[in-house]
Amino acid sequence: MFYVAKDISIPFYSTYQINELGFSIKLISAMAMVGSVARVILSRFWGKYADKTSFAKMIEKCFLLLAVAYLFITFATPFNGKVMFIIYYIFHGLALAGINNAITNLVFDYVQHESRSDSLAVCQAFSGIVGFLATVAVSPLISIIQSNNNCLFGLPIYAQQILSFASFIITILTAIYVRKSFINK
Repeated sequence: MFYVAKDISIPFYSTYQINELGFSIKLISAMAMVGSVARVILSRFWGKYADKTSFAKMIEKCFLLLAVAYLFITFATPFNGKVMFIIYYIFHGLALAGINNAITNLVFDYVQHESRSDSLAVCQAFSGIVGFLATVAVSPLISIIQSNNNCLFGLPIYAQQILSFASFIITILTAIYVRKSFINK
């Protein structure tokens, strides 16, 4: 679910930033660097948190942070886009500081030793395929939404906002799944 949420919205952010929001490549790069710094700063914290609690508890918190990141893009417009994307990149970096590590470590926590390398390989291959298919599936939807000049309360609605809201919902559902499947067991 994480890869679906990620790949239905993030691949389309750069076109949104450049075409609809009017960002320069330098600005996009600078904002991405801010997110990377946030990720580096919090990586050690997430590792210590996982050691004290579990990788499942850590990834649940990280998914909630990622959901917040997507929510900011849901409200990103040409008027507030710079602020919303900076906040997005910070929350995205904070979330990924734990998510990427936790996905691998959950395999080590829940899969028997002799099956770990196979599980990691299948997980990565399946995730890549699912992410690719999710991106391909929503591509026509982007065109349809953009061609209709959608408005809500007189404000233009962009395809990336709608897909970011979908990513927000899917990421919340992913956190709930982690809670029910790993933490509550």
